[in-house]
Amino acid sequence: MRRLLGVLRTAGDQAALAPVPGLGELRELLDQARTAGLAVSYTLSGTPRELPEGAELAAYRVVQESLTNTRKHAGLAASAAVTLRYEPEGLTVEVTDDGMAAPASDGGGHGLAGMRERIEMYGGSVQAGPLAGGGFRVLARLPCPESAGPGPATARERPAAADTAVPAPVPARRTQGAA
Repeated sequence: MRRLLGVLRTAGDQAALAPVPGLGELRELLDQARTAGLAVSYTLSGTPRELPEGAELAAYRVVQESLTNTRKHAGLAASAAVTLRYEPEGLTVEVTDDGMAAPASDGGGHGLAGMRERIEMYGGSVQAGPLAGGGFRVLARLPCPESAGPGPATARERPAAADTAVPAPVPARRTQGAA
């Protein structure tokens, strides 16, 4: 029993020491979603610039929660598109899917509410809802003036250069009413 507790404590200590994820770890997150069977494309536009660590974490969590919701609610053949746009006034994070969006429910999860709380903490906003032609969209905006300067060169991988698109293998598109 002591050995088991020692292992659990050590594993917990390791997790507490892990770096806070940010946009530099976004490609790993996308790869995890792909490994789980979700086709995901990624587009980055504009020049990446430094955000406070907490704001980067909030943006990362928006993508993470959106992809999780796509896997849970959009159907097995759904695909997702993640877009980061660095604009003069800030960063826009958009995640869309082409799945059969299930209506949001009040029971169980706190995903959308948690996204809003995190983003609003940094002066941003979140819009989320079904798309007219099917699917779902999450759109988060974080203020980040251009005067903030470029992101620091760190050991963490930074997002790729401006106007980069990484397509995902996309399964055949479904038509309305197809299972």
